[in-house]
Amino acid sequence: ARAPAAGSLWQPGEHGGGRCAESPAFIERLRARLDGAAVHGLQLRASHRPEAASQRVDLAVLQARRRPPGVSWPARPGWRLDSPELLPEGGGRPQRNGPVQLRGEPERIETGWWEQGEVARDYYCAVDARGVRLWIFRERQPPHRWFLHGLAG
Repeated sequence: ARAPAAGSLWQPGEHGGGRCAESPAFIERLRARLDGAAVHGLQLRASHRPEAASQRVDLAVLQARRRPPGVSWPARPGWRLDSPELLPEGGGRPQRNGPVQLRGEPERIETGWWEQGEVARDYYCAVDARGVRLWIFRERQPPHRWFLHGLAG
């Protein structure tokens, strides 16, 4: 298990950044230019399901909260899609801008059976034909479709 380190978005001296401190002026400028709803924080949650492992929160609320003690999360991509995107297939393999190359062993996630959000998936790190790093999964139950769930920076 790996617990993400709490740290600053900026290096010390950049935009007022420092150890665990963001520049309020910079964040407010982003909110003013992009729309307040476009700039938000992420609150990590104790769940193995990617769609339940984080939630969007208002920045003021996020600053007031702390991560639950003893909770750790596996590495996830920087950009998780709100809803997984169905990928086309060719010869039983996922396609995105051409054939997708799977990297490494799958991460199996089977959880949520005790509530409404049951999932049974095999997640893979992958690279598309343009070199974009992807986080995809294949359903464990028929029809065994492939989905894009995140992009790595």
